[in-house]
Amino acid sequence: MNGIKFRKIAYHIFTKVYHYLVISALFGLSILAGLGFFTLIPALVTSFYIIKRLRREKYKQKVKIFSLYKKNIIINLKKYWLASLTSTLLVFFVSFDILYFNLGISAIFTYLFYVFIILDFFILTAISLGSYLLACGYKLGIRDLVKNIVSIIIVNFIDILFLSVASVALALILENISAILIIILVPSIYIDFASFIYQKILDKKSITYYLFNLK
Repeated sequence: MNGIKFRKIAYHIFTKVYHYLVISALFGLSILAGLGFFTLIPALVTSFYIIKRLRREKYKQKVKIFSLYKKNIIINLKKYWLASLTSTLLVFFVSFDILYFNLGISAIFTYLFYVFIILDFFILTAISLGSYLLACGYKLGIRDLVKNIVSIIIVNFIDILFLSVASVALALILENISAILIIILVPSIYIDFASFIYQKILDKKSITYYLFNLK
């Protein structure tokens, strides 16, 4: 009995790692193919969708990751390439401003440096959360989508911060083992964990809801 349990656990771990490796590879190739600017949001939406399918499907082997990813990345690229281009350009310019203000020696430059770091964090979180909402099939106009994203981030800031800190901590741990692990594992692990956190938020079962007894 113990041997059977061990084989089941080992199989589960192997399958999980395999899925992480495949999704990270497909995500990375999508980003490279679109130079990041055109494919960031399509790749995130597609990866979130596949993670959700894998979590929901009892028999994981039924989820044909390669064909499913190929089909959905094309669809999502047609839908969201402009949103991806706009969002990534915004991140690029804000990140450039952070580097610029970091070179300054005045107090105002230091202040703006931290302001823009917070702004960059907010934009990146909004891109991630927005991609998850799109992967869930929410049919919202751009204005309503942005309003929902902003309100979710503000209300559930503790959960968002926990997700970010945990992701950075994981990246640092894996970097100490081998830098290559950041490339081949971190993207898919982040997407999986972010999917879990975002769904808890949508289900009103997040850390914030429990801490402050929100309804």
